[in-house]
Order: sequence, then structure tokens, then C-alpha cells
Amino acid sequence: MFSISEYKISIIMPVYNGENHLKETLDSIVNQSLGIENIQVIIVNDCSTDKTKEIIDDYSNKYPSFKPIHLKENSGAPYTPRNIALNYVKSDYIMFIDADDKYTKTSCEILYNAITSYMCDVAFGRYLRNYPEENILRKSYTPFKDTLSKPYIDYKDDLVEGSNFKGIIGSLWKNIISYFIYGSLINLDNNEEIFIKDIKEEKPSEIAILKILPSFWTKIYRADLILKNDIKFPEVISGEDLNFLLEAYLKSERGILFLNNQVVYDYYMRFEEEDKSVTKNINFKLVYESLKAYRLSSELADEYGLKNKHLFLNPYLLNWLNLWLSRNNKKDENKLFKEEIKLMKKGAKNNWIYKILLNLINILLKVKS
Repeated sequence: MFSISEYKISIIMPVYNGENHLKETLDSIVNQSLGIENIQVIIVNDCSTDKTKEIIDDYSNKYPSFKPIHLKENSGAPYTPRNIALNYVKSDYIMFIDADDKYTKTSCEILYNAITSYMCDVAFGRYLRNYPEENILRKSYTPFKDTLSKPYIDYKDDLVEGSNFKGIIGSLWKNIISYFIYGSLINLDNNEEIFIKDIKEEKPSEIAILKILPSFWTKIYRADLILKNDIKFPEVISGEDLNFLLEAYLKSERGILFLNNQVVYDYYMRFEEEDKSVTKNINFKLVYESLKAYRLSSELADEYGLKNKHLFLNPYLLNWLNLWLSRNNKKDENKLFKEEIKLMKKGAKNNWIYKILLNLINILLKVKS
């Protein structure tokens, strides 16, 4: 193991022009029950033009465990700041947070105790998806019998019940695709703590965790799993979280723990113009690089012989269709999309559920080209 344990956990946060919500996010870290003295906070400021730098420097002056990094040029996407931050980790465990979200007060303590008790590579909990403009809360989807207590148990889940798919895609999702992908909830002897020794074995009751959205910020990772295996975020502006998490899962040797009964993160969906992130600006770059990220994930699954990749890829591909349909794509753009789909179809031979969706996308692209 790396001899880096100056702190219990290193938290990595990229930020660009985050002054509106940054203090709330940082306070959620400072006020952790684990104690801020046990937490290294690596904040990478991606050349912000607002008061982000001043806020970061203020907190760094107050708390010795803060490590501020101010980039001289804007990278244009969170993958660069996150990858840079990995070089400064001084803990045996790593967590991530976005600059406009929040941890629950006991997040770090719960996840740290879980991963050290099980001696596993990855441990993670649930999250709440917050829509502040609409005053809506949704709980993260679980493929297992839900063990959350009130009030969470009464919330819609964020994937099936709370799906935002509309039109043809919405109809396909609700009446066909979601049934094939999600089906009935799995009921285990222990539905509160689900431990997966080796995800590559693809046991039905374990591979189901791939149905959960990546939500890499609800997780704690053993540092040397990430650092020794040189697991990095790929250079795409969307879908990089799926690649990172999938590689961590596939390279895990000590197992994965899912805390089905613990909410550890508040994830905010902000749609006001000043709060929009790069992933909410639906341009060609976003649509193309999203598809590229899914292709990279598909190839990674093939490299490790993962047969059930439709569990995580099909929902993403449906979401990609929504993005694609939401803009007027040019013919030359559609040709590039078709090339990505062509590459993905090479790895779809033994998975008919995955292949059907790829063929549907290919037909739509041909019509538009």
C-alpha cells in the first residue's frame, strides 16, 4: 500500500466560477462528523473569473488540511482538475465532491467506517437528487429491496419513477426498456449492506449494482486501487464518471460494498442560467463526447469480458438519444455519431438487448444523414 496516510480521507473537488454555492459545499466538508483535521481537501480552481479563488484561499487559511491548486489556464472540463488532484493525495482513501453539491453530516464517517471494516476497494451509499427550483427531492435508484426509512421511502426514485424521458424515448423507456433492464427489485437476506466480492463473476444478485447510476461522488475508494492502477478520468466532458467507476470496479480485488440504507450525498440539479454546468449546455461537443465516453466504457467492458454491459450502457444511450433529438444536428455531425455507433456494434454480438438499441440509433442516424 502507498505510504500516504497523513489523513484518513482525501476529498477532491474541481471548481470553476462556483461562488454561488461553494461556501455551502465547503461547509458540508468542514462540518463532517469525522473531523476536518482528518480530511485533506484538494480543491482545484480551474481558472475561475468570479470570487471562487478568494473563497478557496479564505478556507485554506482557516483549515491546514486544505490544499488549494489554482490553474493558470482553464481546462474546459472537470476531468483535468480531478486528474491533477490525484497527484496530491495524502490519504489511504479518496472521495469526490462537486462544487455545488453537499455531503450529509456523517457521510465521511459512514463511508470510512464501512470501507475499513470490510477492507474492500470501494464502498458507497445513496444520494438525494434535489431540484431546488421545483422543490422536488428524489432518492437514488436501488436494484435491491429499499431499506431507507421515512421520509426517503416515500420519494420517487430517480431512474424509473422519476424519469424525465419524454415523447418516443419516454414511451420506450417506461413501457419496454426499463422493464428489461430493471425488472423487479432483488430481495436478499441482507438488503442493507450488499457486498460484491468480484463483479466480473456477474452473479445476478451482484451485477445488479451496474444498474445504479455511476454517482462516483457517493463513493469512497481505496487510494492504491486508483493510484497503483493509474485510473484516470478520460478526456471527455460528459460520461467520464462512468469510465472512471467502471475501471475501478473491474480492477477491484478486494470487493465493493453498497450501503443500501444510507444517504450520503445531496446532488443538485440547477437549471438557472448562471448555475448551468458544461454538461447542461447541449452543443455538438457535449453530444459527441458523451457518445465517445459510452463507447470507451463499452470497450472497457469487452476487455474484461463483461457480458451484462447493457445494464449501465442502455440507459445512457437512451439519454444520449434525448440529447441528440434536442438539437438540430448537421449531416457531418451525424456521420461522426454513426462512426461511434459502428465501433460500439462490434462489441454487441453477444448482447441482444444492447444490440437492439444500437440498431435503433443507427437507423435514426441514417434517416437524418
